[in-house]
Amino acid sequence: AATDLTILAVGGSALLLGLIVVLPSGPFGHDESIYALKAREWIEGTPATGWARYRPLGMSFVGWIVLQFSSSEVWFRFAAVLLSLATIAVMWLSGRVMYSRATATLGAAVFMSSESFLRRATEFLNDVISSGLMLAAMAVIWIHFERAPNRWWLVAAAPLGAGAYYMRYGSALGLVIIAVVAAVVWAGQLKASWKQIATTAGVLLALLVPHFAYSQTLTGSVFGIFEAARTSVGGGGGGLADYFRWLPARLAGPVGTTLLAMAVIYAIGLFVARARGRGDLASEARTVAFLVSTALVVAFALGAFTHGEPRFIYLPLMLMLLTGARAVTLVWALLRRTPRLVIGVAAGLVFVAGFAAATVHMSRAIEGITDSRYVLVEASAVAQSDAAGEACEVRSSYIPQITWYAVCSTYGFTRPIPDSRPAYLMIFENGKRQPVGPALDREIAATEGTPLAVIDDPDDKIGDAAIFEYP
Repeated sequence: AATDLTILAVGGSALLLGLIVVLPSGPFGHDESIYALKAREWIEGTPATGWARYRPLGMSFVGWIVLQFSSSEVWFRFAAVLLSLATIAVMWLSGRVMYSRATATLGAAVFMSSESFLRRATEFLNDVISSGLMLAAMAVIWIHFERAPNRWWLVAAAPLGAGAYYMRYGSALGLVIIAVVAAVVWAGQLKASWKQIATTAGVLLALLVPHFAYSQTLTGSVFGIFEAARTSVGGGGGGLADYFRWLPARLAGPVGTTLLAMAVIYAIGLFVARARGRGDLASEARTVAFLVSTALVVAFALGAFTHGEPRFIYLPLMLMLLTGARAVTLVWALLRRTPRLVIGVAAGLVFVAGFAAATVHMSRAIEGITDSRYVLVEASAVAQSDAAGEACEVRSSYIPQITWYAVCSTYGFTRPIPDSRPAYLMIFENGKRQPVGPALDREIAATEGTPLAVIDDPDDKIGDAAIFEYP
């Protein structure tokens, strides 16, 4: 226990320091501002345009807590850092319980030093924590079937699963896959555990009652929000091809990609060994089957139906990295004491160097991304100052960010020109989804014609901003 606490403390401190270095201080991104907007609406009644019914409320609840102390982006992102730390702790503890201490340490270390994790761990988004909650639910399921089938550990999977769903509605797919894979892996034990399974299902249903009531009120159907979330996911497929294309660097890094390959090889080797009658490997084979099958099915399902985003497949990555780490540590344990010590020290130095380099690289990259958004803040400040505290509207394609910074209701170009005043048009030189050509001319013609202000964008990414007022 003392060793476990030491590993968690040292690893957590290193990760906290690294994430603080990466922590961006610049303006919110699109999704970050959406969750913050809903939290501010609950407290101050300010506009939350950009929010949609398919957005889960979990991160906004976290934002509500943050707003009790500060409205600074840094505080929102520090809350995200704490959730990311909790997720890494869950990953380590799950690996420790299902495999071994060495496996947990190697797998968690590789994941937390990956570009895909460092890129999102400091952003006020829900992908990291929802994956951590699903992994915790898997660990509880494993404990029940492999260690304590006569006890009631399984019931703890209900609040963990509900928490994952409230954080990210897309977690429903992962939770269903986890349940199905677990039922297949431990099919012979389901009958003996029917009381715990029924109780867990009942508790989960009870925990989701508030969601069903909210959905009924908002959409007229208890499944309305879930359906909206399902149909709103950026689709078209193609995600799986992206994930393969992003290996090794963007998705898991060279070491992480090696662990992913080792996980597949180890799973195949265990399957062959079990087919040849190795009864002593039964528990290990069930564990690997549970983790690897869940990882592959979730990754293939997401890749088949959605576009590719590394943050979509954090759960599969964590499961495969832990299993690959298990294979590596089993080989490592077969070595003699001296080479094992040398390899262990070398691996530690490689990790420290890699983590430091990745942290510096991502710090610079994220700083560049957030700096490019300052033109949105300055343009929003023009509208907010001109409105002088009155309720206002803005017409722009950067809906949630401008709503957050201008405190004006902001709508896209598919909505009619607002009737209420004050109202503004914001156009950016390289803006996304904006009218062009004659359509843009008509937009400007409906305003006073002369910009209230023109904001220079030194990064020239979003581009110079022009703010027009409607007469």
